[in-house]
Order: sequence, then C-alpha cells, then structure tokens
Amino acid sequence: MKEEAFANNYELQLAYQFIQYTNNNLFLTGNAGTGKTTFLQYLRFNCKKKLIVVAPTGIAALNAHGETIHSFFQLPFSPFIPINEEIQQKEYSSSNKYRFYTNKIKIIRALELLIIDEISMVRADTLDAIDNILKYYRHNDKPFGGVQLLMIGDLHQLPPIVTDDIKDIINKYYDNEFFFSSYALKKSQLKVIELKHIYRQTDSNFINILNEIRNNHLSNTSIDILNERYNPNILRDIDNQYYIILTTHKNIVDSINNNKLENLRNTYNTIHEFQANIIDDFPEKIYPNEATLKLAVGAQVMFIKNDPSFEKLYYNGKIGIIKKIEDMKIYVECDEDIKRTIVVTPTTWVNFKYTINETTNEIEEVPIGTFEQYPLKLAWAITIHKSQGLTFNKAIIDIGKAFAPGQVYVALSRCRNLDGIILASEIYKNTIKPINSAIKIFEESITTPNINELEHSKLNYKKDFILELFNFNSIQSLFNSIKDTYTKNYVLFNNNYLDIINTIDIDANKSIFNPNNKFIINLNNSLIELKDNNDDSSIQESIFNVANYYIPLLDKIFIQKFKNLYFNSEDTKLTNIISKLLLELELILIQKINIMKEICENGFDIINSIRIANITENNFIPAFNQPITIRTLKNLDLPNYELYTILLEWRKSQAEAEKISSSQLYKILSQKTLKELSIFLPYNTEQLKKINGIGSKKINKYGNTILKIIDNYCNKYNIYRDSIL
Repeated sequence: MKEEAFANNYELQLAYQFIQYTNNNLFLTGNAGTGKTTFLQYLRFNCKKKLIVVAPTGIAALNAHGETIHSFFQLPFSPFIPINEEIQQKEYSSSNKYRFYTNKIKIIRALELLIIDEISMVRADTLDAIDNILKYYRHNDKPFGGVQLLMIGDLHQLPPIVTDDIKDIINKYYDNEFFFSSYALKKSQLKVIELKHIYRQTDSNFINILNEIRNNHLSNTSIDILNERYNPNILRDIDNQYYIILTTHKNIVDSINNNKLENLRNTYNTIHEFQANIIDDFPEKIYPNEATLKLAVGAQVMFIKNDPSFEKLYYNGKIGIIKKIEDMKIYVECDEDIKRTIVVTPTTWVNFKYTINETTNEIEEVPIGTFEQYPLKLAWAITIHKSQGLTFNKAIIDIGKAFAPGQVYVALSRCRNLDGIILASEIYKNTIKPINSAIKIFEESITTPNINELEHSKLNYKKDFILELFNFNSIQSLFNSIKDTYTKNYVLFNNNYLDIINTIDIDANKSIFNPNNKFIINLNNSLIELKDNNDDSSIQESIFNVANYYIPLLDKIFIQKFKNLYFNSEDTKLTNIISKLLLELELILIQKINIMKEICENGFDIINSIRIANITENNFIPAFNQPITIRTLKNLDLPNYELYTILLEWRKSQAEAEKISSSQLYKILSQKTLKELSIFLPYNTEQLKKINGIGSKKINKYGNTILKIIDNYCNKYNIYRDSIL
C-alpha cells in the first residue's frame, strides 16, 4: 500500500485520527489484504505518542519489530483469574515473577499507546492480566492504567489456541475466550473500525467469494467456481514449479519438503548446509529460519524477508527456484521475473527490546541480539498458519483436513486471484468451519464511528486531561496517608514534625483542597459548554489564571516544606512505607507544576502537556526524605546478601589489579559502603552519590562497573528497584 493510497483511504485516516488525538481504545479489523500490517508500520514511524508493539507469537512480534506479550509483561501461560482487583494486584506485585526491573517500569509509566498485533489469537484473560499490571505500575485505576490500546487483527482468521483444560477454566469466568470478552475492555470506550478497501485482490468475483467464506455464507455458485480449480492429481504431479502447497498440518509440510529435497539429493548428489550466525540474545523459539538451513540446486524456495536493498528484488512470500549455489551465494530465479536471477546473500534479523532513552526520554527499540541467515526456506509446502500475512501468485491449496475456523479463508485469501489457485481437495459447505457465534454477536453489535464521533472523542480527551491536571484528589489522598502514618507512629521516628504536618494540613485545605473542589465543578461546567475541538479563549484564560494561582501554592506548601523533612526510623518497614508515599507525592506535584508552567508560557496544548509529563517522570530525581542514613548496618538483616558477596569478590579482584594489599581493601570501598549498595540498589550515578563512601572520584573510577553488577543481579532475580535513596 503506497502512501498516497493511505491518504485516500477514509477508514485508515479515521483510525489514525483516533489514535493520534483521542484516548479511545481501537480495534482495527478488516479482510485479509486491507492494509492492517502496513498501517501498523506507518504508526511506528509517524505516531507522536510513546508506543510499543506486542504480539502473541514470537514470529509475529519479530515481524512487527516488537516483543511477545508474555515476554514484555512477564506473563505465565496459565490463565489469569479475574478475582477482586485489589487482591489480584497485591498478588502480582508480591511475586518476584511480576517484579519488573527499573527500566521496564519506566517504559510502562511513560507508555501512551499499546499496539497488539494479531489480536484474534489473544485470549480475554491475557488482556485482563495486562490491564492488572498496567494499573498497578502506573498507579492508575482506569482500564489498562489509562494507556490507549490499538488492537489489530481479523476475528475471521486464526483464533486463540486454547487447550481443553484452559478452556474449562476460562469458561468459569468469561463468556468466551476471545479478546472482546475482557472485563477491562468492556469498561473502556472501545471503537471498532473495519477497513473496506482490499489491496491484495482486484478480481471482484474472487473478492465476493472470499467474503462469502469469511461470513460463512458460501453459495452453491461460488462452490462450483472454486471446484473448477480442483485437480485430484496435483500433489502427485512433478511439474508444479512456482506453486506453493498450503496445507493444514506441520507434519504434512515437513514430509513434502523433506521428500522433495531428498529427490534432489538423488539428482544432484549435493545438499548444501548453511549455519546461522546467532549473536547475543536471540531465543530459539523466535528463530525466523532454520539454524542449519539445508538447500539444493533445483529446490523451490520462498523469500522470508523483504529485500533491504534499494533494488527491492524480493519480498516476503516470493517464490523461486535455486539455479546455482557457489561462493556462498545462492542464485534464485522467480516465475514473474524469469529473465533476471536474484543473487541472494545472508541477511540479518534483529531481536529488539524496549528501553527508555535517558537523553531523549523516548521509548526506543534497542537491538539485543541478531540472527544472520539466508532469507530463504524450502517452499514446496507451508502450513496455513505460517502463511498468514503473506501473498502468493500461485498456490496449491490442500484444505481437506481443515480443523479450525478461519483456515479456509486464510488459505484462499493468500492468493491474488483465482487463476493462481489449484485445489488439492474439493470444497463443500462443511469444509468451512462455522464462525464462533460469540464473534458473530460481537460483530453485529459494532458500528464504525463517524467524523462527529471522532470530534466528540477528541474533545473528551482534552476535557479529561484538563480536569485530571487540576484535580488534586490524588495529592490530598497521598498527603493524608503520609500524615496518618506519621502521626500514629511519630514516636518511632527520629524527628518530631507534628506541628509542621499540622501546619501543612491547615494551609493545604484552606488554600488548595477546599478551593479546588469548587474550581473543578466550575471548570467542568465550562468544558461542557465547549462546542468544538478548538481551544476556546475563555477556557484558555481560565486555565492560565488557575495555573498561576496553584503553582506558587503547591511549591510553598508542599515542595519547600517536605524537602527539608527527614522521616527516618529504626523501623525500616515504616521508613519504606512513608518513603514510597513521599516519592509518589513528589512526582505528582512536580509533574503538575511543570505542566502548569508550560501552560502559562505557551497556552494549553494536550500533546505538549503529555510530553512535559513524560519528560518530568523520566528525569525525576527525588528530593523528599533525603539523605537517608543508616545508623546501624551491623544490626540489620542484610538483604541481597548474594549481591554483597559478589561486590566483595569484585573489590578483591580490583585490589589485586591495583596492587592494593588485603589489609587496605577499604581504599577501594568500605564494607559499610558495599552493604549500603546491597540494600539500596542504586540505578544511576545520582543514586550512587547518596551512598556513604562514594564521591565523584569513586564514581568516575568504579561507577559504571558497580552499576552494571547491580543491574545484572536485579535483572537475574527480576527485582523491582523502588529505591528510597
């Protein structure tokens, strides 16, 4: 699909507007070949929101330049049970399996758009598990923690793989296994856009037949047309070059490809083996090709990647015949370009991991491993499942053993036209497995949103953001929790701040919280009167005035007071509780103040305000409750003792390298310093500076090494570093 075609496609333009300028969750669907995958790639490069892409399978994730759902969210393959949310979140957070390292938490908190590809294969409980994790780590009770979802796929293609035992469990809690039964999704504002224009096929008769199969209404006339393509002897014919066999089961595919290859061994007496070059983190389960690739002259092959060169000589799914193999080059001739031989050399696939760029504060794809191999695989046959997303000019379709809904549709829709299809088995009405009744009911309940709905959603997005910005309920709730925790236990703290806490309470209620309740009501009434999506001057003026009012008060009453208070207690559990509350309070305060300052300088713009919020969070260095001091390390049960021993060993080897005697190991770092490192797990140089015994010289000399040791330890045990430093 070319960019000009995208510009003229109403549904794709509508989808892009919903993603860019609203917070509605969106299900983008449509027939095979309508541009869903192309749209996903367009968003990756053009959407202004911070996004990640996940998919249910390794290959789908690799093709989408994303991660698998289970890998990114660290989900088990067992079902998620949608019990009481508070209990469920507590269970998730208390288990090491669901404790994310700091960088992953930063990504989750910065995330604005989650794209899920091949959504038809995702179970409902998986979406609810994602919802639970996002809520917990984003401290947001909205569906999916306030993150916008874009789900891409076709419910008429391949369904979730659900074993009988898992299905029995899911049926106890859900209407069905499909993603749209997710409780979180039902609570959200889901919009559905169905793409209408088909790019893969141009023959109206063939398109009509595919639609009939898709909707399980295949007419007798269409059956007759399809069966004209039936050849009962086609699988035994030798001369079917450039035709790929699409069949239902992997063992059939392997048998066909292996037998054909052995026949070539007998003819040419040579089978070439090519070993993949695999570097760093590239798990076997997502290998895009065989690690040991066996090919021969005369073999029918399929390109499994688009040509990365400017010539674009091949694409994913293009069929050809190997004509020559020499000097580590494979010469392939293709049917549609028979006069030109393609010289194939190894290409590289990259396994990506999402991370936060500390300089730009953007979510980035970071390569963590590569797989280098020839972009070819034996292609006398392929499973229908593996063919999803590909396009073929010629195909032999063997669907006599179709076992899943959508298989017949997926197989036939891979082809550009009827002339390129040969059926190895006849098609009858019962060949096509009926669509699940739940899918039919769901599709009958949806309507494509129009322009008015889009404008309404844009306006609601703006309203919600403004109301949330000037709503201080979260600040009030956190402050009250801090106040209650301290006043009930103040005798256990080292300092008596009762008078100061009471003063903050009185001033905050008088100047911030009580006026805020009235202001929110007035602001909401003003926003209701806003008629269009353009910034109304009276609203802008009102926001400007209130921002100017609150900025100095939030700073004076909270920021300036709390940054001089140190809530240290011999009870480390109590210290940790109040430190986490202070950390969250400080971040919310600074985010709101920075956004308000931006509004006062440049007026309100929602995209810019979101950018400021993300930059603030990514650059956040806590000032409340600093510095933390450890009074008696020797009396504490040292956590992360294994890390402490690793640091001791590192210090010993470092001393040997620097020719420092064993009696003077303290010159590198003292035992007290190593213990503090093991307790507080610093994750950047600013954190290191707050460890006793580490100054600028030590950071310059050992800082990167120490941080790497701690990072490796935390990643090994999936330790979430909610540091109180």
